[in-house]
Amino acid sequence: MDPSEASSGLLQKREFSFQRCLGSGGFGEVYLATMTSSGGVETDVAVKVLHGGLDPRSQAVQRLRDEGRLLGVLNHPAILRVTDLVLLEGRIALVTEYVEGADLDECFGAHPPLPPRALLEVIGRVADALHSAFNTTSANGTPLELIHRDIKPANIRLGRHGDVKLLDFGIARAT
Repeated sequence: MDPSEASSGLLQKREFSFQRCLGSGGFGEVYLATMTSSGGVETDVAVKVLHGGLDPRSQAVQRLRDEGRLLGVLNHPAILRVTDLVLLEGRIALVTEYVEGADLDECFGAHPPLPPRALLEVIGRVADALHSAFNTTSANGTPLELIHRDIKPANIRLGRHGDVKLLDFGIARAT
């Protein structure tokens, strides 16, 4: 991948102040950060940073790039909104909205447990998001027919203000 393709956040003079690590996996880490624009506007964001030293042509880099592009065309209140794909200190990073709360996996172990009616509401919102992703069209009007392929409780985030967000479109495929 040409680094100039991933540097739009730097060209727009965005600065990131990392607060804490939210989690890590095989490809990298996700951080809570405050993004400051050139105009001084501060926004809390989640930054998925790939491990350093990855070949720009590697599957991990391509997957993150594809995820950013897919999320960029999806527009639904229950799908995580992407802000940018950037190059930070030589590492590729996907910047998304930050949703304060817990994933559904964490909620299953909570006391008291999530009430059945609330769980049905979450399932309904996720189903609506999946329907929207499948029916989204590309810029030229071609249906994407996007399939998530990794639906699991850890990829469904419940926000503190009642919002539900479907995460991790990293292995999604258009049919």
